[in-house]
Amino acid sequence: MNPGLDETQLRELAWRRPLTADELTRLAECLREQPELRAEWQADLALASALRQLPRRPAPSNLTARILAEVDRLESTGAASPVTLHIWGRWLRWSLGVTVATVVLGGGLFWRHQQQLAAAKVEPLAKLVKATKASSLPSREALENFDVIMKLHPEAQADMQLLALSQRLAEFEAKR
Repeated sequence: MNPGLDETQLRELAWRRPLTADELTRLAECLREQPELRAEWQADLALASALRQLPRRPAPSNLTARILAEVDRLESTGAASPVTLHIWGRWLRWSLGVTVATVVLGGGLFWRHQQQLAAAKVEPLAKLVKATKASSLPSREALENFDVIMKLHPEAQADMQLLALSQRLAEFEAKR
């Protein structure tokens, strides 16, 4: 008896040839340990025995020619072979991956471009905010009361651009 044989090895041996007495003893031990396998083993042994009783037929002498003729017939009818289908499947999976990567990359680049455009629009206003925070500029209240100041000091001239800039700055700060 070969004590190293397990249930799987015994099954493979039973498919190839009848089991020896030692192997049948080992099988009986395996089935005592795992009784749920008994029905499966009985079916396997019956099938192997039936297959061994079938008459052996030699391969036809023109087997290779028949196989090659069938291959030629399939190629001429345009039927796709499993290898061709496998190649197409791999190509389709690859192209799908490239498409998804292109869409993701393109979307990311578009988003970044939009962010840069938005930053370019905000940058001049940020510079304006920084410039208007200088202490040498008059306060907004002083500019709003410009008419009163002009009556007090008639020689002073109004800076209309500075007034418009101040108004835009006030609107910008209100939005933040």
